[in-house]
Amino acid sequence: MRSRRVLAHQVATAALLVEDMKRSNKGHAFRVCGPVIAGPFDAVVLEIEFKNLNDYETFWTERAATPGYAEFRNHFWQLTAPGGYNELWEIAE
Repeated sequence: MRSRRVLAHQVATAALLVEDMKRSNKGHAFRVCGPVIAGPFDAVVLEIEFKNLNDYETFWTERAATPGYAEFRNHFWQLTAPGGYNELWEIAE
């Protein structure tokens, strides 16, 4: 039973992120991912592409000021456990 509940939260969290990003991402390419075969099955990953660090910082600053963001954030934190981390990766071209 526990794994089904976790999966339900994972699916709900992923759907919430997709809906929110479609509404507010301002043209940034994004993906919402979760493990299928291996890994922490209660994880959801949001990947967003930015041109540079300034673009990243601007996005999150503007995002926090977007109407409805506080409601989204509160709902998101109700679905998720504390913790997690941010990673910034540079793509070698």
